[in-house]
Amino acid sequence: MSAPALSRVTPSQLDGACNWSAGTACAALLAHGRSQRRPLPQHRAWVRRIRGERRFLSTLKRPSTQESLEAVYLDYVKLHGLQRDLEQLRAVQVLQKVRDDLVAYSQVSVAQQGAARQPPKGAYLWSTLPGTGKTMLMELFYNNVPLSNKKRVHFSAFMLEIHDRLHNFRKRVHNWDNEPRTKHQSNYGLFRIVLRALLGRPEEAARAEQHDLSTNPIDIVAGDMANVCQLLCLDEMQVTDIADAMVLRRFYDVFRSRGGTLVATSNRAPANLYENGLQRDLFIPFIDAVQRDCHVVKLDSRVDYRLQALLEESADTSQLPLFIYPQTPANRERFEQLLDKLAKRSEGSVRGSVSPVRYETVVVRTLGRALRVERAFPRASIARFYFDELCDRPLAAVDYIALAERFQTFFLENIPSQIEDRNIARRFITLVDILYDRRARLICLAGGSPEQIFHLPDEKSDEAFAAQRCISRLLDMQTKTYIKATSDPTEHLRESEKPRVATIEATSSLIY
Repeated sequence: MSAPALSRVTPSQLDGACNWSAGTACAALLAHGRSQRRPLPQHRAWVRRIRGERRFLSTLKRPSTQESLEAVYLDYVKLHGLQRDLEQLRAVQVLQKVRDDLVAYSQVSVAQQGAARQPPKGAYLWSTLPGTGKTMLMELFYNNVPLSNKKRVHFSAFMLEIHDRLHNFRKRVHNWDNEPRTKHQSNYGLFRIVLRALLGRPEEAARAEQHDLSTNPIDIVAGDMANVCQLLCLDEMQVTDIADAMVLRRFYDVFRSRGGTLVATSNRAPANLYENGLQRDLFIPFIDAVQRDCHVVKLDSRVDYRLQALLEESADTSQLPLFIYPQTPANRERFEQLLDKLAKRSEGSVRGSVSPVRYETVVVRTLGRALRVERAFPRASIARFYFDELCDRPLAAVDYIALAERFQTFFLENIPSQIEDRNIARRFITLVDILYDRRARLICLAGGSPEQIFHLPDEKSDEAFAAQRCISRLLDMQTKTYIKATSDPTEHLRESEKPRVATIEATSSLIY
């Protein structure tokens, strides 16, 4: 089709344009906008239609046949020497239905999706007991859903991403409002922005859509994610903050309306999310939506498989390989020897020798802040911290994520025998969740055992539920299976080349 012909494209002909390619359809939209001088709101539906077609085309790259999830689960259990669990099999059957519905839905055109039916129901797996296999089942499901436009993330990291996108959006709106524009730019600038967004810069769409004063920033962020993510898997959903609660409610409404499907795991039933939270009545619509749009499955297994795996390796849990307690001189010497061994082996493999290695101070930058790691071996991807450095300071999940991206092995010492402060407990739980999710090593020197480390007054609080999960994960980190699954520290050497991380000085401390 020639350029003059493109200028005569009408809205009713856009369906045909979508059959050429996303790029040609975008060009048609641009040409039509310039010729008709129509405002952006009249084109927004067409823009979303084209972007939806691009999302539909991206789902076509999938295997023609798929092994059933039950077969995948049974193979996984056999391979890892695990125990087949009837409750897990029941959840697998629900996830199988979700997968089948997602595949069938993705094979229908975008126009038929919007006109014929709602997007498929998702799943919500929950159990108040830790170690029942929720995360494992989600991972098996996610890895065996034949869709390319899917996303799996820990809930804490997901909320940080949403808040970061909202922050960037507000900055773009501020810059746009204060940017001088000529009359020519005012007439045609928005259409150029839409074209760039459709051709690979979706963040520009948010900048353009802000001209509709009725548009909520959360709607734009959720819409952008829905355009590239049909399936969203959130692990360990736990809402404790009013800001997260309000953002999540609005985000899910838009995400679902754009064809998104949610699969989540949690230690709480949907009805108990954000329990006793501030202005919880405003969060109730999200709870109702989850119960309506998801198959809610409770894993009633009474077995903590993480603890069972550890007990099968050794009946004596008083001698954990990476969680050393109590803080006696002998145990401190053992802690230091582990550090010496890992540091010398990794640094020696990099430098080609086993000469003494130095502590270095590394600065990890995140969201405009600088975190100083005073005792680090950056080439070995090892960092050493006092407990108070990470858990008795105003740090958040974004800081722990930045550290986990930079280091693979963490040595954490002077952990108290009992943690009573809720804020400190919450930070320690968040740290363990993030390191566990990223399969990082955590070597601890503590005053007491993992089972006794938390002493929270309210046993029904969110922190108390999360503490049980944290204990279970700390024990799982001691198993041979987990230790073998952690990456070699030398595999993260390229992380030191990232511009946001800078080694600024070397101390005189040596490891001999």
